Amino acid sequence: MKFKHLALATILLTSSFTLAQGSGSTSTNDLKMTRSMEGKIVEIKADDSLVVIEDKQGERHSLLFTTETKIAAAKSGDGGPALKLAELKAGQKVKAVFRSSDSHAVTLKLLN
Repeated sequence: MKFKHLALATILLTSSFTLAQGSGSTSTNDLKMTRSMEGKIVEIKADDSLVVIEDKQGERHSLLFTTETKIAAAKSGDGGPALKLAELKAGQKVKAVFRSSDSHAVTLKLLN
């Protein structure tokens, strides 16, 4: 009899821990990994909302820009005016933060 109660208690405890793990309000977007890199803009494809950045090792990365992407000037703080994709130019040095899973740019900051 004790064994049945112990087995039942173990099953109930295990079930409650499993349910608690999935009960959060985290969206799938919160779980996407981001990477950052510094480099220079080599091409801007405004019609496709893409910016091609060459990193310090010479590798090129195409990043997709959306309406949620934050673009900041070199000297702007957190409250500075945001730039638009059309204001970027080839040759500018930048630091980009992007989602590694789908290459969506999260932020882009111009460097001096």
